Amino acid sequence: MVGLTLYYAELSRQGLAVQLEQSPFLSLISEDRIQQTLRLMAQPPDARLTPQIAREICQRTDSTGVLNGSIASLGSQYVLGIEAVNCRTGDSLAQEQATADGKEHVLKALDGAAVKLRIKLGESLNTVQKYETPIEQATTSSLEALQAFSLGWNTLVGKSDSANAIPFFVKSITLDPNFAMGHALLSISYGNLGAETKGADEMEKAYELRETVSYREKLFLEAHYHSSVSGNVQKSLQAEELFEHTYPRDWAPHNELGSGYSWLGQHDKAVEQFKEALRLDPSSALSEAGLIDSYVNLNRFDEARAEVARVQIGNSEAPDLRMLLYELAFLQKDEVKMREQFDWASGKPGKREAELRHRLRTLLFVRHQRPVDRREQLHAVAAAVGDLDGGRQHVLAHARHGLDRSLADDHPV
Repeated sequence: MVGLTLYYAELSRQGLAVQLEQSPFLSLISEDRIQQTLRLMAQPPDARLTPQIAREICQRTDSTGVLNGSIASLGSQYVLGIEAVNCRTGDSLAQEQATADGKEHVLKALDGAAVKLRIKLGESLNTVQKYETPIEQATTSSLEALQAFSLGWNTLVGKSDSANAIPFFVKSITLDPNFAMGHALLSISYGNLGAETKGADEMEKAYELRETVSYREKLFLEAHYHSSVSGNVQKSLQAEELFEHTYPRDWAPHNELGSGYSWLGQHDKAVEQFKEALRLDPSSALSEAGLIDSYVNLNRFDEARAEVARVQIGNSEAPDLRMLLYELAFLQKDEVKMREQFDWASGKPGKREAELRHRLRTLLFVRHQRPVDRREQLHAVAAAVGDLDGGRQHVLAHARHGLDRSLADDHPV
């Protein structure tokens, strides 16, 4: 099946996605792509997905069908319904219903209905049985923890806002300390804001719980643990290659493979992986950022600028893309565009320091083009940070550390 747009009550939507994403046969439209399509429809990115809006998203993304869901309480019971509808004709493709005796049994009932729906949609019994970890085991048995996680997911992935996603993920693991993906997404959020130690601690906790999650999430955890904690990039790549082989319709493993190859300095391979990720999900800001960064690392600046123009990066709210717009402006000595990106970042919680660190990384990048004396580099950094409030000493400290590493390893930071 080409793709499905998922409409459901927010809490049940997240739980249903966990079950359906385990299927190599199905492909769910990503949160990024939903947000992008809503903007094209002149809707706010956090608009409620009514059946009508979900069906239009389905058509605009060239998906096969939309999953409509309902949940209603009858006394102490809850009745759940799922229906897959052809988004062009409106015809029903498959439907399933389940009843839960109490709130604490909702996830279990939803899980059973989702498994039956996978079979009705044409997936083989063999793959259903092979990739069918119960929702409660793959995520959490706590509805409240799943609700907090869902809000964090939408904030991190849908809005590219790590700072405001953190409280939701913290709440999810407070309610259920064994919620592996809660720890993992908290780790990624910390990492995005430069809190590497906190991020590594949370990813280590998630990795210790990897046997409790679905096969798909286990591969995700293994890849991220080895890339961000153990430092074994080869093991990370192996996990992502297995991920890509098992889930060929998923953009995520290609994005992670691109990041891994980029880290190893194999930028040609990184370009191909990021391109494939964007073919599978054209809305992925992470893959766009990776592709542009790879072009820059290959000195293919014309292609980088063309990609920037193609995605209209200047109007994007994704921090990674904004960082790359700054990097290109720096390479072109365009101080106006450089300042525009810092003006955009000002006032955004947690992102200012990340922007400053990226500015440092950009300055150090020129060492690959024009090696200079350590003192000269520090003077360049000091001049660049200039009047940025409260950031001067922070950046210079990172500069000294980065330059020491660069000079010791004889490669650009």
